[in-house]
Amino acid sequence: PQAHGYLNRAIAILELSSTILSASPALILAGVAALVATVAWFWIWLLMFTRIFLEGHRMGKLFIIDLGTWWLGVFYFLMLLWTQGVISGIQRATTAATVSQWYFYRGTSEMATSREIVKASFMHAVDPLLGTISLATLVNLLIRAPLILSPRRFVGFVTMAMYTLTPAPLAALTNPLTLTYAAIHSQNLTTAARGLSRLPLVAPTTPSRSLRPSYAPRGRNQISDDPLSAYRMTHMLLHATRQIMTLALGLGAWLSTARYLQIAGAGYRGSAYAYVVGLGAAAVGWGVLGAVEGIMGGVVDAVLVCWGSEMAATGGRSEGRRFCREAGVLFGGEAMDQGRRYVDV
Repeated sequence: PQAHGYLNRAIAILELSSTILSASPALILAGVAALVATVAWFWIWLLMFTRIFLEGHRMGKLFIIDLGTWWLGVFYFLMLLWTQGVISGIQRATTAATVSQWYFYRGTSEMATSREIVKASFMHAVDPLLGTISLATLVNLLIRAPLILSPRRFVGFVTMAMYTLTPAPLAALTNPLTLTYAAIHSQNLTTAARGLSRLPLVAPTTPSRSLRPSYAPRGRNQISDDPLSAYRMTHMLLHATRQIMTLALGLGAWLSTARYLQIAGAGYRGSAYAYVVGLGAAAVGWGVLGAVEGIMGGVVDAVLVCWGSEMAATGGRSEGRRFCREAGVLFGGEAMDQGRRYVDV
């Protein structure tokens, strides 16, 4: 029953995110633009990368790549990950600022259009917040670099050592919610990490020292005092949907090609290389569904941080005007009156 309750709340969170997206359709265009920028930069990087690895010398029948080229190749590989992380961070910051505008100011009389809000959020991400995004991505990459560069047989040991020895303040800087908080409140990374730790949430990086909300009413409809239970379930649903759909696209394209391709002059159908079509279809599906997951996941993160900021500002009291009652129902565990929704669009 508890898992079923988490699943229902996760679906309701996705419904709320869809409502926000319907009010800000320009966010979808921003997600598509981020995907196009990522693919374009990857091809530019690939041209530079292959140019570097064409340098070398022959030794007999073998072509030996220069030793200095390998170190430069590692640098290029890390640069690719960092740049793609910066693009993803700009998308997250743009989404967070747009969602905060909807969360706190959607009831104002003079409301800007969706395109104007997203454009202003994007300019905020690439101008005053670009240094914060770059620093957050760099810290995250430096922490995860040993996991990327280590041999496969040592990955398990390195993972255990990294997560055990990494201090909590440094781990808080790599929390994606920290960057979302920084975009919403226009703060630097360290200030945002301290501010996020004060929110009435259970931080994923420090579960033993996290704050638990004491203001949520106890009742039969309350599932748990952990606001991130349904939040984690929501991200699990998004990622599972991406994986299942990618597998279905790849397997379907593979089987269809192997079944319907007929070779002229041969007495059979199919091809041993039909898996290449399946891999291509799976890659396209993974990229497109990844953009959808990034958009929806960014909206979910921003709503969670906005709700936590509202609760922290009011000291956990529910008196007075609530900006989004449904967020309190989904994250705070408040009782929902016969499935009634409290979203004002």
